[in-house]
Amino acid sequence: MSKNKARRYRIWLEEGGSPILPEIRKLLPKPILDLVLLEDLIGPSCLRAKRGEYDKHLAERLREPLLKLTRDAGITVTDEQMAEVCRLAASEAFVIRGLNEARIVGEIPIEQIRELPFYTLYKDYFEQTPEIMERALYLALAAFQSMLEQGTKN
Repeated sequence: MSKNKARRYRIWLEEGGSPILPEIRKLLPKPILDLVLLEDLIGPSCLRAKRGEYDKHLAERLREPLLKLTRDAGITVTDEQMAEVCRLAASEAFVIRGLNEARIVGEIPIEQIRELPFYTLYKDYFEQTPEIMERALYLALAAFQSMLEQGTKN
């Protein structure tokens, strides 16, 4: 893989770990994965998307689910903290999708992805397990159902 391509898929890793509080960080993989699966079906290709604009879109889509998760977990966050959590989670979602797209088109072998620190969190996604494919189908059907319901309300 060329250095330019490697740089394109660099994930944010801060010294000392994630800047997100650990009690919030542990809540993130499922909503990030759900968003990634839906975006794989209906979103633009990360290989062609404008990163800044697309990250903002992803952050907006993550806000409500993350607010609900933190509220349900009894975690209080300020608007500024939630904005930062959403920004970082969106960035992670972008990188995960981008890596998977690069794997699909042959730019990055799965063996290199397996060496990344977040691989274990998203292993089923990168390996395209039957369970993750079933989850993607479920999310797509739920999104379609929601669109149909919205259409009948208007």
